[in-house]
Amino acid sequence: MSPPARALPPAGSEANDPEAEAPPIEKPNYTPTGLLARAQNTVISTHANANAGGTVAKESHIRKYTEPADAAPFAPSIRNISEQTKYEGATSQYRLVRFVKRDNTPVENIRLDQQTSYLVGTDPVLCHIPLSNTKSAEEQHAVIQYRLKVSMDKYGDTHRQIKPYLIDLDSEDGTALNGDLIPSSRYVELRHKDLLEFGKDGHEYVFIQETNS
Repeated sequence: MSPPARALPPAGSEANDPEAEAPPIEKPNYTPTGLLARAQNTVISTHANANAGGTVAKESHIRKYTEPADAAPFAPSIRNISEQTKYEGATSQYRLVRFVKRDNTPVENIRLDQQTSYLVGTDPVLCHIPLSNTKSAEEQHAVIQYRLKVSMDKYGDTHRQIKPYLIDLDSEDGTALNGDLIPSSRYVELRHKDLLEFGKDGHEYVFIQETNS
């Protein structure tokens, strides 16, 4: 059964051909390897330690996801015209619209054009898109990743296109795309108006792509 219709905030033109052939599912590399990768994926947080006279305590948070080798060279919000001409899809704007699942009420617009990847989960320090249900969603649950795909057409012309992908980080309750669980640890391309669910978070997210002419 297709997801119920929702009243979305204003969006741009349709950016995807619904009859286009689905891209192949690809394996990611999201496990940090070596001391350098561990250092790059470590975030230090500080907070007051009430049990030690108000001293500052530090905690290390290890991000288990590492961007792939074909990660987009820049975030979608960057508007360098000379660079944009090299990449198809470089001028698109992206966002998630978060809905309360029980009544389809839109409650938040989440911009997705400031970074090349967005970590989704319950860890308030590491995650760019926070989830509230810690019994179902995990600290590091999934990632939205922009990737640079290079292809050659039948005329021998090379095309460089920036595309958005979704990957589930081996979460127990999984990540659903348009009502179906996606395979763990596999990149799946996102398309305009796709419906995302992370575990049993109680919310649904509609992926919006707006293309600037």
